[in-house]
Amino acid sequence: MWIRINHGIIAKKRPAEGIEVEFTPLVANDYLSRKLESGYIEITKANGEPAFLSEEKFSELQKTDELVVIEK
Repeated sequence: MWIRINHGIIAKKRPAEGIEVEFTPLVANDYLSRKLESGYIEITKANGEPAFLSEEKFSELQKTDELVVIEK
């Protein structure tokens, strides 16, 4: 699916809930994304790097119009 991030947000670099969590910025733009079996949403950045959002965070961002699904 294609999503649009209206304002910059911070996403995880890996979907794991480990002790050492790294983050990566997502600037306002359109991104290709897909839902993983783990429940995380994988977002492909312009440089090809993946970024991850939990389903809860994804839903929260949709409710505040920070993130919009533009094509499923």
